[in-house]
Amino acid sequence: MNKALKANEEALAIYRLLAADHPEVFRPDLADSLSNHSNRLSKFGRDEEALKASEEALSIHRSLAAGRPEVFRQDLARSLNNLSVDLSKLGHHEEALQANEEALSIRRLLAADRPELFLADIADSLNNHSNRLSKLGRHEEALKAKEEALSIRHSLIID
Repeated sequence: MNKALKANEEALAIYRLLAADHPEVFRPDLADSLSNHSNRLSKFGRDEEALKASEEALSIHRSLAAGRPEVFRQDLARSLNNLSVDLSKLGHHEEALQANEEALSIRRLLAADRPELFLADIADSLNNHSNRLSKLGRHEEALKAKEEALSIRHSLIID
């Protein structure tokens, strides 16, 4: 097993213990550790395990964002984006699109208030959106999403 994956598993175990004793303090760290774990598992082709870790991270982020949206909405969008990627790798394209659409919607809300911080995230979500639409054969919509992503990237370079 890769050393980075092993280290991540150890960190995840520690965060689980800490979150059990002090959930208000360590649940965000547990969710982030689960997201990292999902990414590492995915790199090793362990896509089913990656999906489970993404789903658990998303569940935690949903709960955190429900209680404190101003703090955790961005993390929720990131978790949804990760879930979308994991679902797509397993061929669950409709579910992947739904997760991506929710992430994109959240990122658009965030960018409405602070575009300088969140426009790049919207561009990333739009690229993913384009990929999800393309996998479903919705090529015209995919092209529009890609064009919007490019437009945002262009505006970020010019500004």
